[in-house]
Amino acid sequence: MSVAPTPTSRKLSLTDVNQSLRTGWEEFRSMSAVVLAFGAVVTSVHAVLRHLIISIARGLLLRVSIVSSILLIPLLAVVLPEMSYASFAFYLRGFPS
Repeated sequence: MSVAPTPTSRKLSLTDVNQSLRTGWEEFRSMSAVVLAFGAVVTSVHAVLRHLIISIARGLLLRVSIVSSILLIPLLAVVLPEMSYASFAFYLRGFPS
């Protein structure tokens, strides 16, 4: 006599499968974000160390311009966009590709 196998696990519904896939995707995205962030930090440190004097001068210029524009509030609307454009241009010069 043979005994028919009995199912020991419950059937997976479509919502269970979707939840499992969503959880796996979120874990993958969070890990890939960590890896990308670490790569960005390493690249930025290399860029600063490669152009140390220019980076120090740029930091001083940013500090002086932002502090002076805070003291004269109407200048803040002019200085912040200008400094962000200068930072973007500095980034493009450091990483031309």
